[in-house]
Amino acid sequence: MDTYFDRDETSTYAAYANVRFDLKNEEPIEYHTTASSMNQSVYNHLPNPKLGYGNSRGSNVLNIIQRFLDNDQAPICGSTLFIMVKRYPNENDVHDLITQLRNNHVFVYFSVNDTPSGGNNPRALFDLSMYTNGYCVFSRFTGDVATYSTDVFDETYQIVAQNFVVSGSGRIELPLFKFPEPYPGEWQNFITWMITIQSHVLDSDFITLNYTFASTDGTSVLTDPDPNIDTISGLMGTGYSGWTELNGTNEYKWTIDYKYAGNEPQVIEVRLYNRNYQDFLPLPDY
Repeated sequence: MDTYFDRDETSTYAAYANVRFDLKNEEPIEYHTTASSMNQSVYNHLPNPKLGYGNSRGSNVLNIIQRFLDNDQAPICGSTLFIMVKRYPNENDVHDLITQLRNNHVFVYFSVNDTPSGGNNPRALFDLSMYTNGYCVFSRFTGDVATYSTDVFDETYQIVAQNFVVSGSGRIELPLFKFPEPYPGEWQNFITWMITIQSHVLDSDFITLNYTFASTDGTSVLTDPDPNIDTISGLMGTGYSGWTELNGTNEYKWTIDYKYAGNEPQVIEVRLYNRNYQDFLPLPDY
């Protein structure tokens, strides 16, 4: 929940919050009515990279999430949590926490450092994201990773949220989708998407992934990799993220081709966002 949030004051969000965790003395969650107020709070509480526990103790991030769910200062239903984690939790049983998050339609998004400072259960973070229609990216922390991981805040509403267990090589063909009607006088809609390719830190089992957006009338085809299009990012850790404009009057087909070296099951999370209103999508079976 601790990152710079670049959103103007006309945001669809009713409230904002930030907190640092994994501290010797736990801090209160700070709640705000504007994004600028939250940003100022974040900059006033930057972490000190020289400090650390110096041991493998687990993260208290799950306790922080529970504290947010128990708060009486900000709405919970429909809220979005973005959490940057370097220390992994040790807990194995996150069933009750996932149930609470799902009951309140809370989306959980994790940006997880691929070199932990402690903890032993990164899968708990992935499960919290997957079962709430969020996503979890394992990568080396950089400015680009933070930027692409938080693009979801600019396009608030989910158009697609699906998870696929795959192995070897093959193709995923998602159902045809069409955006809600564009704003009056507009024919284009901005979209943001995220694809995660493994439920753990990137390893040598992953080989390639390519994806295509194609309109059913044949007028628009967007593929990656394509060096001529600068709105698509490359792989960052276990996540592909990008944004572009598509014709809001057409239906689109999204295909994803993947290749892994072995037959070990891999989880691919697929998310697509737009800023026009869309009701909550179904959550995955849990």
